[in-house]
Amino acid sequence: MGDSGKVLVIKFVIAFMILALLISVKNVIFINLENLGFSYFDANSIRTFWADFKGDYLYLLVSLLISMIIGLKFNIKSE
Repeated sequence: MGDSGKVLVIKFVIAFMILALLISVKNVIFINLENLGFSYFDANSIRTFWADFKGDYLYLLVSLLISMIIGLKFNIKSE
């Protein structure tokens, strides 16, 4: 059976919430690296590493996988 439109909207909202949460956690970690005594160069090199390897796409992939797992969990519960 296919999902109704309302269920699909809820799944997309959950996926975007998880994506926003993961990206904000990454940004908070980078800011705290600079504020908690690590040198600016260390935090900047980590930031450059993520920019070089497209870290945001990695977070997008992880958030999509988490949302798929949540969707599977909902489907298993409904059956």
